Amino acid sequence: MFRESRIVLPTAQERNLSNAVRSTFYREKLNKGRRSRTAIVNGLPTDTDISDRDSIHHLCVTELGVDPEIVLVNRQGTSSASGRIRPLLVAVGASEVPTKLVEKSCFVNCSVSSTMCNIYIYRNLSKAESKAAYEERCRRQQAAQDRTGTRQPCMRQNGSVDTGSQRDIIIPRSAASLLNPSASVFSSTL
Repeated sequence: MFRESRIVLPTAQERNLSNAVRSTFYREKLNKGRRSRTAIVNGLPTDTDISDRDSIHHLCVTELGVDPEIVLVNRQGTSSASGRIRPLLVAVGASEVPTKLVEKSCFVNCSVSSTMCNIYIYRNLSKAESKAAYEERCRRQQAAQDRTGTRQPCMRQNGSVDTGSQRDIIIPRSAASLLNPSASVFSSTL
């Protein structure tokens, strides 16, 4: 009384799906490794006398106390007539340097260093990581609001405000001084 056991082989479609998932996983792992050695610098103005590489190196050494080995500096986006400062993608030799830059830039005192007041350094995240970080910030802000009983707007990475409802916006006094009085009024399209 032997039972005949059959080995079920995956179909061609299942093999293709498995290969696609495996390929995507390793591609994302490589991209994450590359992004771990990069940082985004917003607000660093272009200077015709000095290259972006020298400018960012000088900023890191004098303001942040870090002497990075800069591999690549590249302005992101396209130049526009609006005069908006394009962000810099900065690639360095070691993966721990971007983390140091981000951490140290958060603690620079704007009253002491006027150079760093309008310059922001953050990690180079993928779209999925960026979305997850945004959702985590919103979750933390919501938890803080629940504890204090006040409603604070959730800031998106691009600087826009996600409030759910315009009438619920409460702007702290410290942030009110940063608002542009000539800006148009925000209206929700929900």
